[in-house]
Amino acid sequence: MNPLPDDTLLPPPLDQNQIAENEAFWSRVEADAFPAIEREITPPGHSVPKTLGQRLLARLHVVREQNPNAVIAGAFYSRDLDFWGVQLQRAGKLEKAADCFEMAQKLNPDNVVAQVNLQFNQDLRAGRTVPVDPSKVTRDQFGKYHNWNEVVDACGPYDEPGFCFANGVLLARDNGYFRQAVASFNRVRELDPDYLPARLLLAQIYLFSRLPDRALDVLHDPLTQPQEFLLTDSNSTELDVLAAGAYFQETNFAQGTRLLELEITRHPDDTNLLTVAVQAFGMRGLYTNALAVIDHKLKMTPDDPAWLFSRGYVCIQLHAYGDAIAALTRALAIQTNNTDARFYRAQACLDSGKLDAARADYRQLQQTFTNSVPVAYGLGEIAWRQHETNEAIRNYKIYMAGANTNSTEATNVILRLRELEGHSP
Repeated sequence: MNPLPDDTLLPPPLDQNQIAENEAFWSRVEADAFPAIEREITPPGHSVPKTLGQRLLARLHVVREQNPNAVIAGAFYSRDLDFWGVQLQRAGKLEKAADCFEMAQKLNPDNVVAQVNLQFNQDLRAGRTVPVDPSKVTRDQFGKYHNWNEVVDACGPYDEPGFCFANGVLLARDNGYFRQAVASFNRVRELDPDYLPARLLLAQIYLFSRLPDRALDVLHDPLTQPQEFLLTDSNSTELDVLAAGAYFQETNFAQGTRLLELEITRHPDDTNLLTVAVQAFGMRGLYTNALAVIDHKLKMTPDDPAWLFSRGYVCIQLHAYGDAIAALTRALAIQTNNTDARFYRAQACLDSGKLDAARADYRQLQQTFTNSVPVAYGLGEIAWRQHETNEAIRNYKIYMAGANTNSTEATNVILRLRELEGHSP
């Protein structure tokens, strides 16, 4: 097996040697095995002379049973022929693909996937355009099979664009098989280049896989030719947000910021968009941009504790401790049991030298979170600054009991403990 290159999730296309090798295999199997299977699974026609036993069974209305081994072999060959037909069709070998789909149906008349693929093959050969239509992917298309997994397991893969899209959605959203979904969405992109939902889902997977160049390639056409994609307010925003994410992954912060701010200008009341923007800016350390979005939101909902908390957190990152304390105090006035707001207010007070206020918050937190490492560190730091040796030792020991001892912070605490214990009464 050869590993895929790091910059792609798509399997390599078939080469001529692979096609020739597989075609030779199927030619041999068709000659050696298929005639016997077809003979066993095909009921005799009315023109075929019947034996005395067959006539007697017919009078008694006894149905001739098929050879179970032939049925099983036919089903396996049918599924694999459908798979090979799909590979040939994607390689542009339409006539040979049609032969595969036709034989797949002969070997297993219940192969509903081969039926769909053969009809689509006929459309391709006739030069007809088949747009993506997910609405036709319904339960009644599955024949005797009960669900999607059962029909694909028994019959092989689809290659019709609507069914390819449905397969990609099932793999990605329902099963979490993102890498496997890429081939289906990419096939939809090939067959119906203007179908935006497939591009958006494909871009999401590439972003999730940290392949921003691939994502931007997928999004390039709708970004530069929006008139071809019937963009709406909703999918236009999704398009720009995905493109912004790709630019951020490429560290092109200016372009990513431009797209997000453009969408905020268009949809200033979209809370989900504002939340995504704050998260995107915060993850890249663009705290000034994040603060502008937060303040925009707080003008509309000044008493929203979640956004007040966000303001406090971002102000701490900007070392604007007074603003952080004010926002977190306001959040605590609305939600008195908001422990996250209390913790970050304690941190802001500690970092700005308001040690008594910080201690009051940390102590209240320690009543609930007795062995909390960050709370113990904060109280130990305050006691150390105020030369309260026993209090510093007590909290530093709580800290060391649960802290990662390989961190720089823990190393400093160890040194302080040695110093404090050496001078403690």
